[in-house]
Amino acid sequence: MKKTTLALVIVMLSGMAQAASAQGVGLGLRGGSVGFGAEGALGLSPNLVVRGGVALMPFEFESEIDDFDFTIELPDTWYNIGVDFYPAGSFRIGGGMLFKSEGPTLTGEPIESVEIGDVFYTPEELGTLKGSLVSGDKAPYLLIGFGKHTDLGFGLFVDLGVAFLGDTEIELNAEGGNFANDAELRAQLDIEETRLEDDAGKYLSYYPFLSVGLRFGIS
Repeated sequence: MKKTTLALVIVMLSGMAQAASAQGVGLGLRGGSVGFGAEGALGLSPNLVVRGGVALMPFEFESEIDDFDFTIELPDTWYNIGVDFYPAGSFRIGGGMLFKSEGPTLTGEPIESVEIGDVFYTPEELGTLKGSLVSGDKAPYLLIGFGKHTDLGFGLFVDLGVAFLGDTEIELNAEGGNFANDAELRAQLDIEETRLEDDAGKYLSYYPFLSVGLRFGIS
């Protein structure tokens, strides 16, 4: 999937290069909620720019949450392709598609007894708790931003928006504990999944799109 998506981005940008070159070509380096990476931009008109890129998320985050020591991993690879409209100056409104690898995952080690569903389990009984957000591998996005990639020379740019993940589910599993294969624990994990989904509600379906970068217009 990753190679196919990257090839699609390259083909779409390359195919427009000749027609768009008169309106500007730009490159950018960025970092933010979808990782760190690079992108290219092609001007179709003074107010319309096609932009695509790839980003990696090489980091894990550790935190203590509700008596757990958690390690949080975000999707490690993102691709984007979209169109930016500039109504005035460097301000833009954009939209397109994000393509991602697997969803965010959390791996937790309980510090003391914790409640799963309606039952308390000791660290030895529960073992390692693993959770993941399961959604599709692509998501449409909308954003606003500042900075025009195709303007000549160096400059900064900012993107602020949201990706729409669609139906998203929480999956929980316990591994390595004394009750790892226990049917009752599995039933309690199912109860906990439902409660977390109910508590999170519609927010599970959205992912923040925030990035800051350096751009360079070359023609």
